[in-house]
Amino acid sequence: MLITIFIIIFIGTSLVLLFIVLNAYGKKKLERALDYMKNGKYEEAIVILKDLYSKNPGTKLYNWYIAQCYENLGDLEMAIVEYQKVALSTELPPPLSIVKVHEKLGLLNVKLGNLAKAKSEFSTVLSINPTDAMAHYFLGDIYYRENEYQKAIQHLEKAIQYNDSIVDAYLKLG
Repeated sequence: MLITIFIIIFIGTSLVLLFIVLNAYGKKKLERALDYMKNGKYEEAIVILKDLYSKNPGTKLYNWYIAQCYENLGDLEMAIVEYQKVALSTELPPPLSIVKVHEKLGLLNVKLGNLAKAKSEFSTVLSINPTDAMAHYFLGDIYYRENEYQKAIQHLEKAIQYNDSIVDAYLKLG
């Protein structure tokens, strides 16, 4: 009986120590990936981040950083794929927020000319935070491009109402 208790305690302690070591190893790898990103070595960062993600696929922060790497490399389609993985999560670690994720998806879709998808993303932002000035601005811009001037005016005015320093909103309103 005493030997069984000793074995259980030994195994439990070993597992805790292994978890601590692996967690520290993961943090070191993440720090290395972030250093690569700071130095513009996005391909190298992606390799590390994908490895980390493969070992812990529930960590959406890895997808966020992978998406940023792809975005900086100019591969907007792959960036969108990674940001969409983040958007599917119900819990996001700080500094991430579901609003930031949908804003990114909206912006990338605007850049790619996918205005319907961009509208959907910015509408999602506004459903979460109705006073998000940038979402109003981008929706106004999209409606302006689509010649839906009344909707454009409504969103551009709201953008200015919530953040009066968005110069482009004033310019579009004339």
